[in-house]
Amino acid sequence: MSISEQLRQAIEKSPETYYRIAKDAGIDWGTLQRFVDGSRPNIRIETVDKLCAYLGLELTVTARNRRASPMPRRRWTRG
Repeated sequence: MSISEQLRQAIEKSPETYYRIAKDAGIDWGTLQRFVDGSRPNIRIETVDKLCAYLGLELTVTARNRRASPMPRRRWTRG
């Protein structure tokens, strides 16, 4: 499940109205409304941080999609 999906789910489970969540989190109500209804699929990381803080969520990084080794360096030659 993506971060956006998890965040939407937490917002929808909250007993507060979208207006109250936005006001208390310090974000624009319209931005929150469009994010939740899907017409604005992405929001800024600062907005995600504010919503997570308000909802008591914590983002963590997992190694699931990391490569086993770093990307190889390209070699440039004169041609």
